[in-house]
Amino acid sequence: MPELLDLPLEIIQRISQNHLPVQQDRLNLLLCCRSFSKKLLKSLYTNPSVRPNLQRRRKLFYSFVERILQGPTLGQAVQTLELHHWSTNPTAQADNEDCIPEVHIAVKAYSQSEDEQVTWMQDIKAGKPDAWLALIIPRLVNLQALWIVFPSVTKCPNHVTRMLARAVSKRPPFHTAPAFPALAEVYVSSSDLDGLTPGLVKSCFSFASLRKVCGWHVGNPRYNQTRNAQDRARDRLAAAPRQSLNLTALDLRGCDHFGCLNNLVWTCNGLKSLHITCRAFVDWRGNGPRQLVIGTPFSVLLSIDKHKHTLESILIDAHDERAQASYSQKVPLQIIQRRHPLARLCLKRGLHGCFVQFTTLKHLHFQLPSLVLLEYVHPKSVPTLHLKDCLSPSLETLHLVMAYPPAKIPWFPSQLLELVTTRENYVPNLHTIELIGEPWKDTDPRGDQVRSACEAANIELAVSQRRGEFYGSGWGNSGCSMILRVRGHERDTKSYSVFSYGLETTRNWVGRKLL
Repeated sequence: MPELLDLPLEIIQRISQNHLPVQQDRLNLLLCCRSFSKKLLKSLYTNPSVRPNLQRRRKLFYSFVERILQGPTLGQAVQTLELHHWSTNPTAQADNEDCIPEVHIAVKAYSQSEDEQVTWMQDIKAGKPDAWLALIIPRLVNLQALWIVFPSVTKCPNHVTRMLARAVSKRPPFHTAPAFPALAEVYVSSSDLDGLTPGLVKSCFSFASLRKVCGWHVGNPRYNQTRNAQDRARDRLAAAPRQSLNLTALDLRGCDHFGCLNNLVWTCNGLKSLHITCRAFVDWRGNGPRQLVIGTPFSVLLSIDKHKHTLESILIDAHDERAQASYSQKVPLQIIQRRHPLARLCLKRGLHGCFVQFTTLKHLHFQLPSLVLLEYVHPKSVPTLHLKDCLSPSLETLHLVMAYPPAKIPWFPSQLLELVTTRENYVPNLHTIELIGEPWKDTDPRGDQVRSACEAANIELAVSQRRGEFYGSGWGNSGCSMILRVRGHERDTKSYSVFSYGLETTRNWVGRKLL
């Protein structure tokens, strides 16, 4: 009898549907199904999603790790991996006393001391998902993209973090061959309230093949403020980084502090995309609101000076999470102030909100007052710079956050109108302008003049009254589609805005619910 594996799939399906009740050669059929199972597992393990904290998936999780340890085939098949909220604590009703021999062999091979081996094995028998996940890291040689949510990384080092740090530093078991030679994208977050530190991002993901890092809630709010900000910036600029990153895209959202991100940006080589948003809070004690200053992006601006001939997309912004949706009811957070201690350094380097020297810049998202250096917010105040003198000649899309109501920026419609009418002299490639906030009053005739000028110049003008899901959603929660309300209408930002959170990587969802 010919082997069933040699037959076309359509014939095998017909045999299983029509002749299974009368099938006599049950042994051959069983062997055939087992062979099919081995082949299908490779496809199912290509893009697994691991959720070890879910009770109904815990046994599947242990089986997933054991299958990878039993042979190199399944580990080599994994191309993208999602690690969601695993735990460093023992799981309830853990029954892992009788582990397969491959688990003991892997723990012995990957441990660097007897104490570590004993502790690791105890954690495995206790059912700690963290100890199990660390076993498969050396086996993922063809991993291309990684989605990872760290649990409580500030409390104590865990097995996964320690294994990733060894992979970066090429310590055993990664001393003979480089770890993750094909890893290109990492999406990292933390379930801990303290968030991720840039040092953790660097220590775990400084791989030569890595090109993109997206982080949510990165930055330590207890950033060292004992020294003068200007002195710290000079030290960072003077000191050569110990380890450089080959990243071309850095996307950090919901950060706690701008200053601690400086070294992470500075150690990158040839950045093409830099997106950073910082969270701010408002203190309402006393007679009125008082802004809590948690950091400024001056140090980040000093760092991106290194990338001014490679950057194509820049998003730097800060927003108040506790404020109301209406701009008239919130205290705006201006991310650049002229009186800041680092202002002199930025002015010397031409980084005072001016991006003229960024020769490859195509997409810019920035706060209007910070871009034109509006020092005093008053109806009669005049910005230090003109809008048309702050933009790169290669700019294609411009996203401006108003940050203040129209009564405090009466000069803006005139400057925007001049920018549009003289576009050929300053920004000849500009084709899209998005204004986030209220740029002018409804009764202001200059608003209609700006719209008419944009239509005549073939520039798409969009006005959004608020930061919508564009800011409120992270890649880990909302996925690929987000909605931004523009003039009362819903528009898909994945196809509209170049700063959407959508995962650009094409993801194969075959076997997504395996674990």
